[in-house]
Amino acid sequence: ADISGRNYAGGIAGEISEGRIENCTADVRLLSGTYRGGIVGYATDALSDNFHLSGNTWPNIGPSAYPQIGKANPDIPPDITWNNHRYQIYDENLTWEQAKAKCESLGGHLVTITSHEEQEFIERLLRNSDTNFDAYWLGARANESGWWHWVTDEVFERQYQDFAAGQPDGSGVFLAISELNSSSWKWNDVSDNGTERGFICEWDLEQPEVKTAQFDSDFADWLAHPENWRNDSTESYGALPSPIDTSHLRNNPPRTSSVNASAADDLPVSFDGRIEFGLPEARDQGGYDTCWVFASIGALEANYKAQKMTVLGDKPDLSELHVAWFVYRDPSSKYYTENSSAILNKQGNADKVRNFLNRGLSPVNEADMKYSEAGNDAASSNAKIEAFLNGRTASDFKKV
Repeated sequence: ADISGRNYAGGIAGEISEGRIENCTADVRLLSGTYRGGIVGYATDALSDNFHLSGNTWPNIGPSAYPQIGKANPDIPPDITWNNHRYQIYDENLTWEQAKAKCESLGGHLVTITSHEEQEFIERLLRNSDTNFDAYWLGARANESGWWHWVTDEVFERQYQDFAAGQPDGSGVFLAISELNSSSWKWNDVSDNGTERGFICEWDLEQPEVKTAQFDSDFADWLAHPENWRNDSTESYGALPSPIDTSHLRNNPPRTSSVNASAADDLPVSFDGRIEFGLPEARDQGGYDTCWVFASIGALEANYKAQKMTVLGDKPDLSELHVAWFVYRDPSSKYYTENSSAILNKQGNADKVRNFLNRGLSPVNEADMKYSEAGNDAASSNAKIEAFLNGRTASDFKKV
């Protein structure tokens, strides 16, 4: 029989999950991927020991398991998929560029190995397959500066590596995985000609459905009834509840059973985080509902202090007004509001601050945009801030 197929190709059966095969002989030529066999490509149940195979693919095979047929090999995965990726070994002698093009023409890419677990999977796949070559192309090459990149544009200097001892030695700019011994396959830099090499393709399978987390109950209530969160009939909202559900962190009483009562006697009479940890001084937000900004910026200042980021000096002082204003008034902000009678009385939370900071628009020093520029009257605060800015945007300020 001449049999060809991608995976699980066998002279009698591609895959067997139960039952037995007994007293069989065959002369076969198989052209397939993983789990190929003269009698059976892949078996999860026992096969008898009283049959014999001969043929081009598996010459002189006696009665044993895949890859020496006879019983299922427990080291072989039930499929050539791992971590939502599919893999295929190709015993074709192609150049690296040809192998790259072949994988891409099939909708995949040359394999990229970015973790120890994936390396172990590929080694096991090669070790338990009827491979014809002792080296296979991987999906990476070095540029003129000697920096390696995966074909998926990942810089693997920042990821997992598994080069053989003394490698890479500069002998080539293409990455291959080579068999060092019967149980180890390691990486090597090689040229694009000379030794015959196969290649390994990889496909990213469809990602599983990601379910949206439930909103925090307070945030859901605010969405349904925002009027309930107002202090009065004005725009005064204060801190908007976060959409992130942190209920699992609440109502967990502190553990007291392990507290040594005698240790309480050694506690200080007083404690001040400004002194002990360098927390910022208490600030006055005036008559505005900007507590959400002051809390977030205060935490950021404390982090600068804790990380000893001397760029801000011994006492970091960042501008709350820059964030409170431009979160809503910078056109590139996700929360841009064209018109509002009192920007500083609009609601907010730490999520809005994080979103704004992550856009690279802040923070700036307090001295560059002082909170006092808003004055003390909500009715005139917008005009005062706009006069101070004189057309400047968030990015016109020097970010620390």
